[in-house]
Amino acid sequence: MSSWMPSFGGGGKGQEEEAKQWREGTLGTGDEFFTHSRDPGEDNGHFKVSDVRPKPKTADRGASRLVRLPKGHYEKPPVIAKGLKMLDLNGASKDHFEKAALDLHVEVFVDNERIVSPLIQAWLSDEKTQLIYDAELVWMEAKEDAHDSAFLTTTFDLTKGETEKSMKYPKSFPKDSEVEVSGWLQGFRFKTDDKADYQCDFYPSKVTNKGFTAHVDCGESCERLDVTWIVNKKGKKKVATGSFSTEDVEDKKDGSVSGKVEFEKGTFTSAPTVLVALSQFDLKGGQDLKIGVEVSNVSKTGFKWTIKAGGKDALRSAEATYFTLGYA
Repeated sequence: MSSWMPSFGGGGKGQEEEAKQWREGTLGTGDEFFTHSRDPGEDNGHFKVSDVRPKPKTADRGASRLVRLPKGHYEKPPVIAKGLKMLDLNGASKDHFEKAALDLHVEVFVDNERIVSPLIQAWLSDEKTQLIYDAELVWMEAKEDAHDSAFLTTTFDLTKGETEKSMKYPKSFPKDSEVEVSGWLQGFRFKTDDKADYQCDFYPSKVTNKGFTAHVDCGESCERLDVTWIVNKKGKKKVATGSFSTEDVEDKKDGSVSGKVEFEKGTFTSAPTVLVALSQFDLKGGQDLKIGVEVSNVSKTGFKWTIKAGGKDALRSAEATYFTLGYA
C-alpha cells in the first residue's frame, strides 16, 4: 500500500539517524521500492527525485530526503506550502489494486524547527508500482504565527462530485485587509484506462479577510486533485506574486513555450528568489505525463520562464504561479 512517514522525536543528528534507519528499513532503498537519501540536504526550497537516485529505465515509487533548515531561523516548526514543478510519469502505471492510474502525492513533513522531509511518491502503491521516472516539488516556509500569510491544503474527490469547498483561514486578517489567494498543484489521480486527456485547473472566488471558496475544473479522467492555497496580505514589501500561461504567448514552439515576467519598478533592489509551481495543465492523454516549468535570467527587474511538455502533440495549455521573495 502507500508509504507513510511517522514523526520523530528529539532533534539534530540523533533525529536524522533515526529517520534514516526507519526509511531504509521500511521503504527499501532500491528503485523498485522507494529511495531515501542517506545524506541530509541543505534548504533551497526544491526537491527532485533524480537528486537522490539516477533516473531509472523502469519507473518506481518515488523518493524523499531529509533537509536541514538554517540554524536559528525558526523558534517553532514552520508551516509549509508545496507544489509540483516538474513531472515525468509513466502513462502505463498501475496502482496497488492493479487499476490503470497516475496517482501522485507530495508532502513536506516537518519534524521540528531544524529538519523537514520532502517526499514525492506513488499513492496507493506497492512494490510493483512503476509510476515515477522523475518529478520535482518546490516549497515555501512561513512562521507558524505569521500575521500576513496563511497556507491551506484542499483535496477534491471528483468521484464524489466535489468541485468546490468553503475555506477558512486559521486566523482572520484585519477587516480592512486586501487579501490575495493563489494555488499550487500538490497531487492528483488520473485514471488512464480510457486514455483520456490529462486536464486540471483550480481557482479561488469570494475572497474575504476570513476565507474564500475553492474551485476545481478538471477533465473526466481526474479522480482526485490536491491543491495548496497560499494566502497573502496585499502590499507586502519585497514580494511579487502572479501567474503566467502558455496562452499568453503567440509564438509557440512544439512542446515548449517561453515568456517574460517584469516586476513593478522599485519592487526589488537585487535579484530575488523565485519559487514557481504548476497551477493548470491540459495535456494529451494515452501517453506518459511529462511537463515542467523553469525560470532563468532572474534580475531585479524580472525573469524569463519556460514551460515544456513531452510527448507527441502533448501540450495544449499550461499555467504556473510564482512567488518572488526579495528577503529570502
